[in-house]
Parts: sequence; C-alpha cells; structure tokens
Amino acid sequence: MARMHPGYKDMKSSKETGLPPLYKRLICGSICGIIGSLFANPTELIKCRLQCAGATASGHSYRYGGAFDAFRKIIKSEGVLGLWNGAGVFAMRNALGSAANLSTFSALKEYALHYHEDSIMVDTLSGLGSGFITSCVMCPLDMIKTRMQNQPIDPVTGRGKLYRSADHAILKIVRNEGVLALWKGFSSLFVRTGPHYVLTFTIYGLLQRWTTNSTFSDV
Repeated sequence: MARMHPGYKDMKSSKETGLPPLYKRLICGSICGIIGSLFANPTELIKCRLQCAGATASGHSYRYGGAFDAFRKIIKSEGVLGLWNGAGVFAMRNALGSAANLSTFSALKEYALHYHEDSIMVDTLSGLGSGFITSCVMCPLDMIKTRMQNQPIDPVTGRGKLYRSADHAILKIVRNEGVLALWKGFSSLFVRTGPHYVLTFTIYGLLQRWTTNSTFSDV
C-alpha cells in the first residue's frame, strides 16, 4: 500500500494534518462561492443575456449591441439593482458548486492515495471526478439561473414575468417540461467544468509537491 499523503490522512481532525476539518473547508468554500457570486452577478447577467439572444425556451430574448450596451440598457430600464437579477440563485449555485468540488476532490484523492503514490494522474482523475459531480449538483441551479436572468422583467414591479422566484421556477419547469429538464445543458456544463477542475487541481498538486520537496531538501 502506498504511503498516504499527509494532507489527506484525516479528513475529520486537524491534529495530525495541520489542516482544518472537512466541514470547515466545506463552509469556507461555500462562503467564498457566495461572495464571489455577489461581485460577479452583473457580468454573469450580461453574459447570460448575450448568449441567449435569439430563440429561447422562454420565447424571449434581449437585444444588446454588446456588453457595454447591455450594461447601459439594464440600468436604464431595470435600475442599478437590476444588475443583481437572479443573484440569489447564482449565489446558491456557486455555494453548492464550491462545496461539492472541494469535498469531492478531497474524498476522491484521499481514496486514491490508499493505493497510489501522489502524482499528476491522481490529481487529474480526482479533478475529473470532481468536475462530474459538481456539474450534477450545479446544473439544475445553473439552468434556473439562466431562465430567471433571461426572462422579461415587468417595468412597474421590477419582477420577472415568467418566474417569481427560484422555487416557482423549479415547480413550473418540472410541471411543464419534466424533472429531467432541470439537467438540460449538462453535457455543455461538464465540458466546461471538467477541464477547468482538472487543470486547477493538477496545477495545485504540482505546486504542492514542488513546495513540499523544496522544503524537505532545504532541511
């Protein structure tokens, strides 16, 4: 049996590893995802509407001349707060996604290190598995976020004309399109997130091993 990497010896206690326990890492990852989404929501909203220009499932799309034109028109017609349309769902998506990808990668690598030495291959496969599970978790919220951000907005109330809230969107989509409709676009999402997490965790693993070996060689 290969020697387990010290960073994955104990996922529950930090006494031996010097790392915070898994549940704290999940909480921190979720908080980071929420904070990041609050700052990124305006650009995410604009990206979503630009990508959905043309025929959509909602039968509605926005017409913008580009990102700056979208920014100007959204503020003019929906107000500054209109840039945070769908922020709640986006924050929930990123919170669950961050928690899922970090915990899944840790668990997969912990298991792999029982049988293999720490290597690029372990990082790559663990990152790919993490990307798959994360895509499964994020896809329904990603789909709801896209529908909510691209729906027509009532100029009087400032609320969406098709979906009042995330739970209303879920119920309406499931009732009209079926449960599996929540995972529409899964393959595209995985093609995006899979390579992203593979590269992220592989590079992280390489840097971690390089700094560890450099530290040991200096002692």
